[in-house]
Amino acid sequence: MTPVLEFVGARIVLDAGLGASAPLSFALRPGDLTLIDPQGAARAMALADAAAGRQTPESGAVRLAGRDWTTMSDAEAATARGRIGRCFVGGGWLSHLSVLENLTLSARHHEAASARAIEAQANALAQRFGLPGVPTTLPMETDPADLARAALAGAFLGRPVLVVLEEPRRGLPPDITPALVRAVRAVRDRGGAVLWLTTGGALSEAALPATQRFRLASGRLISTRAEVPESQSA
Repeated sequence: MTPVLEFVGARIVLDAGLGASAPLSFALRPGDLTLIDPQGAARAMALADAAAGRQTPESGAVRLAGRDWTTMSDAEAATARGRIGRCFVGGGWLSHLSVLENLTLSARHHEAASARAIEAQANALAQRFGLPGVPTTLPMETDPADLARAALAGAFLGRPVLVVLEEPRRGLPPDITPALVRAVRAVRDRGGAVLWLTTGGALSEAALPATQRFRLASGRLISTRAEVPESQSA
């Protein structure tokens, strides 16, 4: 079975000026949820950028659905990124567009659905994450917690084959977790995969039904499956 996402001995620049990581090797297969604690927001962004083909490894390879990002043409890479949902650690908002326009911009370009259908799905997702709908205000005019909820909705918009979540619960109350786990489950059930990048205690949360758990330490990935008691792990 071809992995949805695969790092093959990939040496990634995780911190500017500090050189590349050790070779990183892991795979997300259809239905996988992989948790990684990258030890910092900048490192989370670096791993997410590599997964989306926006950072080229110093050596090794990163593959989406079996294709090495470096072998894709610009058009192929753009199409491939259209299959990835992403919750950015810093929001990643375009300041001159409304939150709704930000969320639906990629889907309008890559999805065959009508603009009305895309907006309807975006609003339905926003409601699952506790909003009445996607805000139509500019990002700078929107409450930070509402922005965080909208960012989650945007990550699951369309039918992404891969969802990359960077600190997805930052700025949100703990009760967001069940809705987020349900959204992740929907992606997994249809054969997609989810990469959840987080600091803090998420690696030991039994409520997060991960198939793999890693911590990044000294530029190396260390399996932390043992941190979750076997009786509690999903």
